Amino acid sequence: MGKIDELSAIAARLKQEHKSTLRHDESKTVAEILSAALLDTSVDWSGLLAVLEGIPPSPIATAVGETWSELPEDRRRLFLRWVSKRGGERETRRSVQVAAVLLEHDVSAAVDVLTTVLPDSKMPKETKVVIRAAFLAKKATPVTELARPEIPVHSALRITSALRQSVDAESPLTARYSLARLCLACIARMDARHVTEATMLWAATEHDIRSWPSQMQAQFRDENRELASAVFRVPDIPEFFSVRVTVSSRPASQPSPQAPVKEGDLLTKIDERIRTARDEITMLEALREVLVAAPRITKLEKELADSQAIAAGLQQQLGHETARADAANSRVAAAEATAAASANQVNELRAKLAQLADKNKALVAQLTATGEVEVQQFKNGLGQMLARLIIDLPDRSSELSPEAARVLLRQYHLFIDKLVDTGVPVRATSTAR
Repeated sequence: MGKIDELSAIAARLKQEHKSTLRHDESKTVAEILSAALLDTSVDWSGLLAVLEGIPPSPIATAVGETWSELPEDRRRLFLRWVSKRGGERETRRSVQVAAVLLEHDVSAAVDVLTTVLPDSKMPKETKVVIRAAFLAKKATPVTELARPEIPVHSALRITSALRQSVDAESPLTARYSLARLCLACIARMDARHVTEATMLWAATEHDIRSWPSQMQAQFRDENRELASAVFRVPDIPEFFSVRVTVSSRPASQPSPQAPVKEGDLLTKIDERIRTARDEITMLEALREVLVAAPRITKLEKELADSQAIAAGLQQQLGHETARADAANSRVAAAEATAAASANQVNELRAKLAQLADKNKALVAQLTATGEVEVQQFKNGLGQMLARLIIDLPDRSSELSPEAARVLLRQYHLFIDKLVDTGVPVRATSTAR
């Protein structure tokens, strides 16, 4: 049984049993079969992808991770086109799990898949669960790879926002720590056009960070202070990193000693508080602009969705018209080819007729010349024959005796017989006298 047949049998069994998952050992076996099929150059690639529609996402992602570095470039492109198809929950889970695996092998490919399958608007709960399981589970996924400079800013922002929406309090702290670093790195790459998105992304990130243990907050500030120093478009970020969190070993029941506050220190703190208040006002004004613009954004998103639907319909109609035009062009080309062939045949017939006409003229000329020669020869022969018969012919005025008249009559009949012998019909009847 071939590899595609084995996978097809497994897919048929799952469909018959109404199952969408495999046991761990079954998933491992399917992944091994699929890995061998992906690397087998004799396997029909389109048939393999059709069979994979019925295989659960987990073994597909495992097999792709094991074979991606060995796959030819053309098969990579075909697989990415197939796995990036939008569809239902099953297709989304498959795409997200494959992208999570590709993040360790081919960051650009992972980004292409995610930007294609992630929804343009607010993500549904099911999609958040899938993303959380693929990227923010116990097994560490290198999400910080998405902060690479070669990744377009809009793609990094879209994927990072999706990850931020998917995280919850149950997600491991290590995954949340990596996601916070990714958010900060993504914000650092944004320009003035993305101030609103950066502010909202950092607000969600800071809210999550403040729920961490104090030691982890201090570690995050220390490790990312230099990166945060370059971010000046979001006022809350420098303020957050200017605070140093210290973890005290003193029991909670023992109050910390209060140092006397000097007048100069008090003025400095008041100035800092004024600056902080101004920054907060700036942030609140930005958030207010976002909230004011939200209905308009929703309307624009709806108009965009309608426009995309219309564009999709026009694109489909264009495809039909293009197909019809191609068919018409094919018919026109066939007709032109037929007309050209007919024209060639007509030209060939005209050439043959011209040759026949030339031959006919030559033959007529030859026949005419031959006929004239033969007539002249006939005349000459006839003249010679008559000349022999009229040697003894008397004059017109001669008196003929009966005997001479009989001789002359015989010569006359002899003359007629000679004419008949030469093919000249001179007798009116066939009766000789």
